[in-house]
Amino acid sequence: MIRPAPVAGAGGFRREEFGAASPAPAVIFFICPYGTSISAVRWAIRRLCRAGYHVVAYETTRRSS
Repeated sequence: MIRPAPVAGAGGFRREEFGAASPAPAVIFFICPYGTSISAVRWAIRRLCRAGYHVVAYETTRRSS
């Protein structure tokens, strides 16, 4: 389950939430290295979800000036 969050006014951050199958999983906040997209680390997020965790992934983006 993927729930993209609204990003208007997010100040250069993007967040996606990935749910685990268990009803009350532990939550992991996954902060991507600067300039790395969530899609590049989705393999690790999938492993965490399969292990029963709920993952909230944050991605920092470069701001255009």
